[in-house]
Amino acid sequence: MITEMPRVWLVVLLIGSLAYGDAKKPVRPVEKVYAEASALMARNRYKEALPLLLDAAGRGLDKAQHQLGYIYEGGERGIPKDLAEAARWYTLAAAQGYRASQFTLGQMYDYGTGVTQDRKKAYELYLASAKQKFGLAEFTYGLVAEINLNDRKTAIQWLDEAGKQGDGRARWIAEWLRRSDTPHFDDEAKLGAYINSKVAAWMTSSNRGTAAAGDFSYTKYIRERTRQMYESGDKAAGDRCQYNGRCY
Repeated sequence: MITEMPRVWLVVLLIGSLAYGDAKKPVRPVEKVYAEASALMARNRYKEALPLLLDAAGRGLDKAQHQLGYIYEGGERGIPKDLAEAARWYTLAAAQGYRASQFTLGQMYDYGTGVTQDRKKAYELYLASAKQKFGLAEFTYGLVAEINLNDRKTAIQWLDEAGKQGDGRARWIAEWLRRSDTPHFDDEAKLGAYINSKVAAWMTSSNRGTAAAGDFSYTKYIRERTRQMYESGDKAAGDRCQYNGRCY
């Protein structure tokens, strides 16, 4: 027993010295870790960025959590697509009030992508994001209010808010909803078809020609404006759209 004591104490001292060494090692600021990850992603080095993102996200950085959600949602540069994992990270960021995650998670619940479909929860998330002036959420919740909730006053309110950020499509739809003769539709395609028919009739009556009227498409217009917003950094899509196409 006496001969074993020195070995035991040697182990204790060794463990203690290692622990002391770790304690003295400085912890890198989480923002610097995220900045390094962002620089790697800008060079399409996602696999190298992933451990840094996981570090920053694990320490509670909301934008790192959102970025992980984005990566797993689409699968980026060799990182496998995992919708459940994407939803998990978006949920953590959304719980901290990160408006882009609130909006994107809302879309996932709206369509049942990576989560069990829950339209009520989706609408709540859209609204939470819209209240933080996230333009796409303002626009989306405006349509939800009109089409799904049959609440035109609220629809116009949120479309107007998106319009104030430079979203011309939102202002345009709001003007149609202000017209007392515009009926309620429970489907965006039906609303679009109605607007198309009215615009086509106006263009024809103004001698602009049926060909010009046929060139107009509500759906095409909406999709094109969305694409432009994501690519250009339009204020209506948020503060800016970063290199990965996701707006913050």
